[in-house]
Amino acid sequence: MKSLFWDSPDPLDCFDNPNCFFDSDGLGKRREAHDPGYVVWFPPGYVPPKPAPKPKRHTPRLSHPLNNPTINTTMLPYQFITRTGTQNQVTTARISRGTKTTAEVHAEVTLRLGATAPTVPNVIQTFLEVVLDWQTEGWTIEPINDLLGFFLPCGGSFPDTDFQPNFDNMNHGPACNFGDAGRIRVASGITYDGQGHQGRIKPEIIRVMDNWTGQVDHYTAAKSVCIELGNKKGKREFDRLQGSKVEFRKADGTLVEATDYSVVGSNKINAQVPAGTTGNITETIVTMLINGALRSGSYTTILLP
Repeated sequence: MKSLFWDSPDPLDCFDNPNCFFDSDGLGKRREAHDPGYVVWFPPGYVPPKPAPKPKRHTPRLSHPLNNPTINTTMLPYQFITRTGTQNQVTTARISRGTKTTAEVHAEVTLRLGATAPTVPNVIQTFLEVVLDWQTEGWTIEPINDLLGFFLPCGGSFPDTDFQPNFDNMNHGPACNFGDAGRIRVASGITYDGQGHQGRIKPEIIRVMDNWTGQVDHYTAAKSVCIELGNKKGKREFDRLQGSKVEFRKADGTLVEATDYSVVGSNKINAQVPAGTTGNITETIVTMLINGALRSGSYTTILLP
């Protein structure tokens, strides 16, 4: 409810407006949109004023080294050495620049926050940025408050010394280590709930089809069969140079290897049955790389000639 005055400049404050009236004390009043009895009314040619725009909310930008000129933005290079492995491959190993203490971490986070009001989100983000940046430079970070420490190892492997290290071929992976308090906290609080036993992933053959006749569980000598795998997990590779192969066990128990191969997609292998093969094939065996290791799976449904 708005109070009315004789010198009001508001064009809605007039006798023609049905929302204007005198109360019991003789004071002028005007009903507004939220008041009981309000009716929509505007004088001829009246254009309602546009509401003032809401002030935009700005998230304060953190004082990260990349946007704070008062902080040194020059990143030190990651240091490593190379060694010759047992297979004459060159491997890499990290060289630590030293150890950053808990006090140094606290000080760096405080410096990077600068005048930014500390909140849980920006303190956590700044802390993680400090950890990542110092790992990038090759520092070891001691367990913070004796709970958990951090470092960035490398494990690149190369056929010779002529290589240019980069993030991908250095095979970096973040690592952490317990402080005494952190180890005690986890060891004293952890409980276990076994979820059963799962064997190693191996090729799961769900169907073998004669590519020559289109028949399932059938083969034609000197022609290929399509072996379909049902694996949904694990990185699968059929690499002949690393020992991948398909073998067929004949009725007399002897094994013969396929004489030609082609791979269709990630779950189909075309393997040629050797010429001169006769009789039933009692087992089809696929050996291939799964997660980088050679593993074998078999199909024991008989293939008829």
